[in-house]
Amino acid sequence: MNMVPQVLKQIEYEEREKAIAFATKAYTAAIVLTLRDKFGFGAKRLSQVLGHTAETFDAINRNEFDVDELFETILHETGIDLR
Repeated sequence: MNMVPQVLKQIEYEEREKAIAFATKAYTAAIVLTLRDKFGFGAKRLSQVLGHTAETFDAINRNEFDVDELFETILHETGIDLR
């Protein structure tokens, strides 16, 4: 049995997961830094933002929200297109 394709698929999966984790952490750090530096958010408000963001993300993972529907709502209510 040739294990090379299975090993390569596992490596590809692990590297993709690492890339997603890095991008998520980097984007979160950029948002937190922007809120602090440009809008004066302190530790308390930043913690609140991160907590509420985690709750929303958990709801998305539980399929309580559809991401495309969230994008539509944000576009409709704010004029900001996240797609």
